[in-house]
Amino acid sequence: MKKDFDNCWNTIGIWSREHSCPKLTEVIHCHNCDVYHQATSFVYDAPMSEEYRDECTQILREHKTIGKVKENSVLTFEVFDEWLAIPICYIKEITDFRTVQRLPHNKNIFIQGIVNISGEIEISFSLEKILKLHETGGKQRKLRHVIIAEHEKKRYVFPVSQLGEVFRYHSDSLQSVPSTLSEHTGSFMQGIIKWKRQKVGVIDAELLFSTIARSM
Repeated sequence: MKKDFDNCWNTIGIWSREHSCPKLTEVIHCHNCDVYHQATSFVYDAPMSEEYRDECTQILREHKTIGKVKENSVLTFEVFDEWLAIPICYIKEITDFRTVQRLPHNKNIFIQGIVNISGEIEISFSLEKILKLHETGGKQRKLRHVIIAEHEKKRYVFPVSQLGEVFRYHSDSLQSVPSTLSEHTGSFMQGIIKWKRQKVGVIDAELLFSTIARSM
């Protein structure tokens, strides 16, 4: 932007060494001078340069992008040797493992049986069967806890080996599913997050529940 005004406040005015402007005796400070006011109006009314406009646009764009980053809360847990997570909004209750009563003539491999949760009989579903998980350590892990989830007013009980914690992550930190995960298991994952040095698969809850519903 070309400077077409007299910046006398820097040469003879209050911000100069000499303070030699004859108007200072009358106005005391440059802020009170008409010349300073006219220069201020010139600066504010001057057209914005393309370079400055682009810089402002970039700053606003980055600010909007940061505002759009979504924070998600999930519950981390382990099934066999696989650390998984499910959005916390679906979790209704967590309790210790309960004895599962097998259902005679049950042909649905996703169903383990029925279990008593707080006086209510619920169907217990096997995440290892649904996700096709396999133990890799050679040591059988006991199912020690039960997660009760709810989706569209239906409850789903999932026994798990170990509970982690409620963990928050930003959507832009979600990593791609690695090729080491089977195609079937990977199809149920939204992506991978890092939690306490563990790589955790974030389950696509909508797909999980719809898969169970279709099997019933």
